[in-house]
Amino acid sequence: MLPKSFDRHETKFALFLFWILGPCLLTLLGFYFGTIFGNRDHVVDLQVSDIHNGRVCAAVFFAVSILIAIIVTIVYPKVVEKDYADREEAWANRGHEHH
Repeated sequence: MLPKSFDRHETKFALFLFWILGPCLLTLLGFYFGTIFGNRDHVVDLQVSDIHNGRVCAAVFFAVSILIAIIVTIVYPKVVEKDYADREEAWANRGHEHH
């Protein structure tokens, strides 16, 4: 069972972005960067060495995306809960203000 802090829609959306979309997009971006910038002394595009460079760079970007997703999973729910608590406190104190 998930903690209550994971029930907020903001948290679910952020976790979807960082656990599903993040690794997919960053892995693809890493492959492109690896093939484009990995080997600058080739004559024909997408030689086997370029693809190997793309594979290594894609793996690095994937690992970084998982690390970012873990950090977001630990930090973001706490930030959302604090934001909700601050909003509730401000809403509760709204009636006590006198102008």
